[in-house]
Amino acid sequence: MERATLARPYAKAIFELALQQDALQAWSDILKLVAMVVKNPQMQNLLDHPKVSNADKVTLISDICSDIMTPLGKNLLAVLADYNRLALLPEIARQYSKLRRDHENMLRVEVFSSAPLSKQQQELLAKVLAKRLQREIIISCKVKPELIGGMIIRADDLDLVIDASVKGKLARLHQAMLA
Repeated sequence: MERATLARPYAKAIFELALQQDALQAWSDILKLVAMVVKNPQMQNLLDHPKVSNADKVTLISDICSDIMTPLGKNLLAVLADYNRLALLPEIARQYSKLRRDHENMLRVEVFSSAPLSKQQQELLAKVLAKRLQREIIISCKVKPELIGGMIIRADDLDLVIDASVKGKLARLHQAMLA
């Protein structure tokens, strides 16, 4: 079974609990940290080791995350460990974040540009996208010099890609000339 499918019920249950507790940010912090911990290659070796008990796995992760770990967070780890699902934590965290962004009417957008965007350009772009998409926009910018000029805007939550790059325009022109 696919990780996303396995992680979905956990992410939904955690999100509903976080809503009830008015603890969306606390759960975001917990999930982000435990996801980072279980992605660590050394931790993965320990989690996969047959001689490490589930209780020891939970204790180890809880101790590493002790600054923000709650009793319910520990309980989640124990349930995941019992069902050999600790490796799902990064996917659970990703899906939880998406549920939270949807709830808060936010959208994460990746912007790829040929040159770095100034803070003002990022703010203007976020404002324009917010008006067009009717959501608060969280922008992540990356530089890709191979675009020559312009930018590509990707909003994965909406399966939206806007290619306004020179490279993209040249490719479309090339395709039109071949047709």
